[in-house]
Amino acid sequence: MKKPLIFYTAVSKYSSKKAFTMIELITVIAIIAVLLAVLTPVVSNMMGSARRSSDANNMRQLAMATIAHINQSGATNSTAFASLNDWAVALAQAGNFNEPALFIVPGDPAYTASTAVPAKVQTSGTVDTTFASAPLSVAAPSSINLNNSAASTPIVWTRGLQTNGTWSATSPYGTLGGYIAFLDGHVTFYKTVPNTITIPTNILERSGS
Repeated sequence: MKKPLIFYTAVSKYSSKKAFTMIELITVIAIIAVLLAVLTPVVSNMMGSARRSSDANNMRQLAMATIAHINQSGATNSTAFASLNDWAVALAQAGNFNEPALFIVPGDPAYTASTAVPAKVQTSGTVDTTFASAPLSVAAPSSINLNNSAASTPIVWTRGLQTNGTWSATSPYGTLGGYIAFLDGHVTFYKTVPNTITIPTNILERSGS
């Protein structure tokens, strides 16, 4: 009498492990989404702070170059610039730099439609042709009264500063504010400029628009 055939089903050694259920998968995705929502603003703020720190350093260099130019010129009561390009060339020579990056804030909306970013400020005292018409992220007064308080006399600031002490929406940081560098060399970021600081009316500025 023949023995009945018996069939054995091979069971994988991995089949005993528990697989992810749909609910668990959705839970994991939800946790990742929450973490991204929390971390994204933090990372963005850190990057923004790093950029602001670099921008403040550039503004400080422009301020120190302005002070160096004043000292080199021997001016005691006031100093003046004929144009924005004359001011930029004077600062570039006084500060011994030729990098337009000092005059430009990354992300400045004036550069969204710009096709030519200047490669240098000047050559032997003559302004570079590309720089001469490029929008600049900073502005300056055409004349500076050296008899006023150095700690409250603006000499360089972020473009777009309005007479009411706020910044226009088209300034490098929009309405968030801007930097002001003073005659004593210090630099401060303001959302709204206090009344203790007199905003110059004789402004040299170029937005490119």
